[in-house]
Amino acid sequence: MKKRKIMISGYYGFNNTGDEAILKGIIDSIRKKRQDLDLLVLSKYPEFTEKKYGVASISRNNFAKIAKELNTTDVFLSGGGSLLQDVTSKKSIFYYLFLIKMAMKKSVKTMIFSQGIGPINSPISRFFAKRILNQVDVLNVRDQKSMDTLRKLGIKREILLTTDTVFGINKPDLEIGRQILKTYGLDLSKDSLGISILDWKDKGYRTLIEMTRAIKLFTQKRDVNIIINPLYYYKDMAISEELYKKIKSFHDKVFLIKDYGHINDYLSIIGNTKAFLSIRLHGLIFASLMGSYPIGISYDPKCDGFMMELERKNIQKIEDFDGALLARELEEAFLSKEANPDLMKDRLEVFYKKSEIHIDKLLELVDS
Repeated sequence: MKKRKIMISGYYGFNNTGDEAILKGIIDSIRKKRQDLDLLVLSKYPEFTEKKYGVASISRNNFAKIAKELNTTDVFLSGGGSLLQDVTSKKSIFYYLFLIKMAMKKSVKTMIFSQGIGPINSPISRFFAKRILNQVDVLNVRDQKSMDTLRKLGIKREILLTTDTVFGINKPDLEIGRQILKTYGLDLSKDSLGISILDWKDKGYRTLIEMTRAIKLFTQKRDVNIIINPLYYYKDMAISEELYKKIKSFHDKVFLIKDYGHINDYLSIIGNTKAFLSIRLHGLIFASLMGSYPIGISYDPKCDGFMMELERKNIQKIEDFDGALLARELEEAFLSKEANPDLMKDRLEVFYKKSEIHIDKLLELVDS
């Protein structure tokens, strides 16, 4: 009997830790429940994806091969991540919508899977997004903000609200992170604060100044390790190095993770921190998964959406966040964790249950 096949489309093979974690979450979640399915991932570097995840992969830009593979595909899965938006790129939304339409033309079942939708600003983007999303078999988003975006777009059909696919990842052992941190000379008996920073548009200099001010105020009260962890390695390393130099001038227990690692390495390192300060969305999600207290500076509505899921009300924005306020938030995070070491456990259970829902829906679609 022929195995059923799922084709997975997303921003894969670009060495963005967040998107690679999304893919790992999808694969791990499916494999936990079903070993009898063929998975085919569209990737920028198929060889890299095949080796890293043990799945079949083809080029995301080889449309002739994609069309051929769709002939034997049962479900086309678009997601997760923030694929359907036109802020970071005006072209990418049409790429992802085109692939969905290709699958439909081949009578392949389609699922928008655990996506963060929007912003979609262009009238033509909005027109085609509404038209195609109304035709998919299952429409699944990861946060309330995405659902609100779709409703404002004029989509009235059923929308499944769950969470990010990362919560389907098999959690790595914390010992992996401990061994990595030991190579940097870190004293593991001390508490640690993790940081993920990015250089967003023209806000890089201001971000450095305010974040440095926050860390200076915070470390005047607490003698902790500061671990700077670039999550999008090639894009975040330069500004991470600048932050490291600034903090090093007044606090000697600062460490920059310079080696490119596997997703499990990053997750395990974060799991060894008491709190994790992140501008990148998946830094916040990784922290939640690994039990570290997530503290966010928002540069995008998707960050707002996740922080709302955590019931955080006062979300600072990258364009005007204040270092002194951030220092107080860091102190409150450490106090909260000291008062209740399992603070994130109940919230994590909610995310796990939501993650089960979208995987079950996917498998139901595969078998239908």
